[in-house]
Amino acid sequence: MKRAFLVTIAVSVLCFAPQAFCQKLLKGIDIGGQPGIPAANTAGNMIYVPNAGLNTLTVISGSSGAVVANVPLGQQPIAAAFNPATNLVYVSTTGTGTGSGAIAEIDASSNTLIATIPVGLRSEEHT
Repeated sequence: MKRAFLVTIAVSVLCFAPQAFCQKLLKGIDIGGQPGIPAANTAGNMIYVPNAGLNTLTVISGSSGAVVANVPLGQQPIAAAFNPATNLVYVSTTGTGTGSGAIAEIDASSNTLIATIPVGLRSEEHT
């Protein structure tokens, strides 16, 4: 009897209050360009979005939803990853038709590009 009562309550909640279990878009943030795969710094409440249209890493404040910085990368960024131990953001970029790309290393405290590490081979290097 107790189990049937709990099942009835659970079904009622699911049927009559689905919005309680749904995700909802609170705010859209226009960064222009073409956003890639983002990374988040939960301790610093920052979001890092690769922007292939502008060749930048767009830094967004999680508190205000405002764009804090656009870090120029020089190549089209695809995806970002954040390392909380070093406070560095790593962004994979693609070369323009060369078969090579790079990993951009960004200091998250100053939002500056520290290094660009080449990866991959150019098409003429394939044998």
